[in-house]
Amino acid sequence: MGNQNGIDRYSGMTFYTMYNTGGNLIGGSLVGNMDVKGTLPSTDRTWERVHNYNVALDFGFFNNRLTGTVEAFWKRTNNMLIDVIYPGILGAAAPTANKGKFKAWGYEGQVNWNDRIGNVNYHVGGTFTYVENRLLDNGGSGAIGAGVRSDQEGYPLNSVWGYRYVGKIQNEETLEKYIARYGENYGGAGNIQLVRLGDNMFQDVNGDGKINERTSCTSVPTIPRSSTPSTSEPSGKAST
Repeated sequence: MGNQNGIDRYSGMTFYTMYNTGGNLIGGSLVGNMDVKGTLPSTDRTWERVHNYNVALDFGFFNNRLTGTVEAFWKRTNNMLIDVIYPGILGAAAPTANKGKFKAWGYEGQVNWNDRIGNVNYHVGGTFTYVENRLLDNGGSGAIGAGVRSDQEGYPLNSVWGYRYVGKIQNEETLEKYIARYGENYGGAGNIQLVRLGDNMFQDVNGDGKINERTSCTSVPTIPRSSTPSTSEPSGKAST
């Protein structure tokens, strides 16, 4: 199965914008400018190749009063289209490239019990779902930063990244200890000298004594890993 998200109709062509006014002074003459229209072309991108595997089991016991289905799946992509980061001197946005590796796996099922008590039929059922995914390789790109990110190796796609909140600074003693501990290592969380009573405190996630995006950011998946809804209902008087 393939995927062409990230490849538009003209991804293999270069379009230029010409500027007849302005420009640069070279050798005593004004030379006009020309640049690509936003994104560089790519001639070697291709559809993603997605490998899907499924196995399922249907069952029924006690004269089919107990029935259900259990299914497991596994998916892997070894040439996932991702945004690749290049140095700023490139001068334009780089095209997506088949540099990523991704896998997803999980299982789901449904169990039902149909029976009757006296003259009343009833039904009890439930479903369960568990899904995980991981970005295995981001092509060497993806600096850690706050926000919804899909470029962090070893983490699910569309994870929310941010500093882990551990409470408010409620008194002068806590404020002094917090500043003394992280005074020279407060990085991307702001200016430690501007921290005051009532401000937020953040956790040093990896214990290196620093509060910054690389060592103190943590992630939360935006898609729940599991769910277990259930149903139950009577279905009226049974016929005799």
